Amino acid sequence: MKRRTFLAGAASLAATGALSACGGFGGSSGGDDGGKTQLTLFHRWPNEPNKSYFTKLVKDFEAKYPNIAVKVDAVLNDTYKDKVRVTVGSANAPDVFFSFSGSFASSLVDTGNVMDLTDFTKTLSPTIIANQLEPFQVDGKQMGLPITMNGKVFFYNKKIFNQHGIQTPTTWEELLQACKTLKSAGVTPISYGSKEGWTVAHYVGTLNQRVLPAATILADADPKKGKFTDPGYVTALNFFKELFPYMTANPNAVDHQHARDAWLAGKTAMAYLETSEWSYITDKSFQWGTFDFPSVPDGKGDQKGLTGAPEGFMISAKTKHADEAKKFLGFMLSLDESVAWTNRSGYLSPVTGAVDKSNAPTGVKALGHEIAQASQMTPWLDDFLDQRLVSTYLAQGQSFIGGKITAEQVMAAVQKTAAQVRAS
Repeated sequence: MKRRTFLAGAASLAATGALSACGGFGGSSGGDDGGKTQLTLFHRWPNEPNKSYFTKLVKDFEAKYPNIAVKVDAVLNDTYKDKVRVTVGSANAPDVFFSFSGSFASSLVDTGNVMDLTDFTKTLSPTIIANQLEPFQVDGKQMGLPITMNGKVFFYNKKIFNQHGIQTPTTWEELLQACKTLKSAGVTPISYGSKEGWTVAHYVGTLNQRVLPAATILADADPKKGKFTDPGYVTALNFFKELFPYMTANPNAVDHQHARDAWLAGKTAMAYLETSEWSYITDKSFQWGTFDFPSVPDGKGDQKGLTGAPEGFMISAKTKHADEAKKFLGFMLSLDESVAWTNRSGYLSPVTGAVDKSNAPTGVKALGHEIAQASQMTPWLDDFLDQRLVSTYLAQGQSFIGGKITAEQVMAAVQKTAAQVRAS
């Protein structure tokens, strides 16, 4: 799911040190603190358990580098998105700051206020998993570095699968057959709630990636050129429709949390979840596994791609303390700190070996391997496209799920919005 839904939750603003109304750091960035070099760190985790992680991270860093002090500011997710766009261009820009990858990162880079980390990345040891670096690359340059990796996979109940003799499916036909077997036995095959539109984006975005050539998807993502006329978009929606009989009844009335809880309670066999949602599995006796979204027949896309995106940090091009900022970022991405990050936050670290050395359950470590082995990361559709297109896609997608319109009508509406976006 989108991070703002999964982690932000409350609408209230919390911070370890509230930012000024103008979005800056009150003149502290680049300053000195009792003869020490002072760095400023801005991130989106003001609440526990991640707040404590960053507190300890800074304490440990300052112990290792006693001539450097780090001031931390943090605000919740949606507020962060607005604040960081202002702060990176201000005179008091934070030295090190959190960023989403993909189009969000690109938009910050386009301001000219983000440091090129290409050469610095080559010095990191251990290395970062290769497919997690690309989403932070802009025009071939490494502009940010990931601290989390996250993808979308099917979680399944091993007990239910074993009871009905089902093997984990790798093809679309195998997935449908598994669903038929389960439904005929009185088991709801797939937990799904589409009350929140972003859940539509995750299924449709993945199916688009499987069905369509990557070049087509990339071209249509360009606001100035996108037309969405390739028939593959309709094909992808109709693949999605084939799953409707095997999903939670009336999914438009069910939110994602309730759908996930039904799977956790053993009421359904499968759920399409983010890898970070493993932390909701608190029953140690619950036997579960995961499998990647199956390949589709005649698909022209990469059948081994994984929908998802890393999140990470950037360094300001305006920083007066580039060396110290790089030391901090390198410390954050060290093996010990990356293991601690996974242990405390539940997020999977993209640093090679960190998840395996963490105290995460065996199934979670397997998730880390799945992400690492993906041929590429496919961005979330609702982050990848112009938000006007996203609004149309999701609203029409919910109507499609409700049986009110056809796949062709969904895409006709998307094409109409695309024309408006091109003309704007």
